Amino acid sequence: MVTKILNGLFRLAKNRGSSRKSARRPASRSGRPLMMESLEGRELMAVAIVDRTFKTLDFAGPAAVSGRLSGTFGTNPVNGTFKGNLNLSGQMAYSSPTDAVGQGAATGNVTGYVYGYGNLPPLAMDGETADGGMKEVAVKFSATLPPQGNVGAVNLAGTINTKNLTAAGTINFTLNGTIKGNGNWSGSFAPINPEPLSVVTTAQWDPVKPGVIDVEIEAGGSVQKAATRTTAVATVSVYWGTAVDGRLTKLPDTIPVLWNQASGDYEISKLPVPPAAAAKLLIVTTYGTTINTIALDLPPKPTISINSVSVTPPLTGFGDMVFTVTISGDTAFPVSVNYATVNGTAVKKQDYLVKSGVLTFQPGGPLTQTITVKVKKDATIANQDFYVQLRTPKWGTIDGTGKGTGSIIDIP
Repeated sequence: MVTKILNGLFRLAKNRGSSRKSARRPASRSGRPLMMESLEGRELMAVAIVDRTFKTLDFAGPAAVSGRLSGTFGTNPVNGTFKGNLNLSGQMAYSSPTDAVGQGAATGNVTGYVYGYGNLPPLAMDGETADGGMKEVAVKFSATLPPQGNVGAVNLAGTINTKNLTAAGTINFTLNGTIKGNGNWSGSFAPINPEPLSVVTTAQWDPVKPGVIDVEIEAGGSVQKAATRTTAVATVSVYWGTAVDGRLTKLPDTIPVLWNQASGDYEISKLPVPPAAAAKLLIVTTYGTTINTIALDLPPKPTISINSVSVTPPLTGFGDMVFTVTISGDTAFPVSVNYATVNGTAVKKQDYLVKSGVLTFQPGGPLTQTITVKVKKDATIANQDFYVQLRTPKWGTIDGTGKGTGSIIDIP
């Protein structure tokens, strides 16, 4: 009787023909806002995920199972072993670098021996999970094959090594409610109909957001092996380049193409001011021995100008003379300019207070900033002038002399 029941141990219901998952699945739009900073804490470059989709892995491979049978059947003790060679196959549709759901199947013969009863006839395993019945979270996965007859559900759990696509785990089940089967399994898998990795990258300056580069990545081919789930199989790097697309300096951070990634949309922002020799921004995609480069022309530098101002100071104390510094349009990079007051007929400390500093205009920020100089009335001279001089601009050109005239109107 025990042998008859054990014969049905791995005869599991077929559940073929489940629909396949789409190879691409929308990822959450909340992404990795990664910011790189220098030792001084200055923001250098930021990469943010706008959208990313992932592939479906179709796999198959052998697995060895072995374990023990224990428990009771009626009043009779059951003590035995089982072992076998199975073929595991399935399809996992990834929704993130580490999470997936899909369908799996296990087929093959398992032999058993029950002490006191002898060898069991080969036990045929032929079971398939329901669609979505195989789950993976951060390399750990689980699957439950459906029950049939006196055999309860067969539960599989394990860990996948994505460097070589090996896996190992545990198997357990209950027979007739009183006999437990517990064991281990290990296997080695390979993608079905593997295709080589191909990565196509496109990049452009964002037409709406100043200083932002839009990068789109299409990663074709089969799911690639990787040391970990977050190890890149391809990288997209950013360089300052010369007019002939030669590399000058590599910028911090790269965009990774993950082992099971299908596509990705990214934004690169907070770029530093280019070096003087830079004429282009290079977007370089590297995988294996393949290197592809996109060269983006740098946007034109804005013009920096300052106005002239006339003020009649109060009879006593100081008044404010406000100069306006303007850049000619949105900038792709931070624009900075030094300024300092310079004597004319007006004398520092006597007619006005010295003022100097640096103005910085950020991409997408205001196009104007002000400089306020304190001035006072001179009872002995009708009118006097001094200047605010703009100097040493970075990522900008000074309009004309870059000199704003401050006229102090001293009406007796």
